[in-house]
Amino acid sequence: MKIFDAIAKLKRRNHDADPLEVAEWLDDLDGHIYNTLVLGHEGYDKIKKEKYVEGENARTEAVLLAPEPYSEMYIHYLEAQSYYREGDYERYNNAMSLYNAARAEFDRYWITTHSLIQPRVRR
Repeated sequence: MKIFDAIAKLKRRNHDADPLEVAEWLDDLDGHIYNTLVLGHEGYDKIKKEKYVEGENARTEAVLLAPEPYSEMYIHYLEAQSYYREGDYERYNNAMSLYNAARAEFDRYWITTHSLIQPRVRR
């Protein structure tokens, strides 16, 4: 999924989505995923985490880290952020629950398809 796809989906779900704000949210999320999950597993060197925001411009053509069918987690996360911004904490909690379930599913996929990097032991 590309950032502009996520923005379009968010708008179809009746959320006012500023492309720069959405790109910042996704940049933070993918940065967290990259640092806490991807870097600890083999194949990390084949994945480049791009910056989704350059100055005041959103790089809406950038491809997000999680592939299909796991990309729905991004939409749940964006909805949660939108609800939080609006002060709708009940909907925020519901959206975060959906995000957390989708994220756990993505984490399981990643962990089962990418071997953990073994530390090198000096002798």
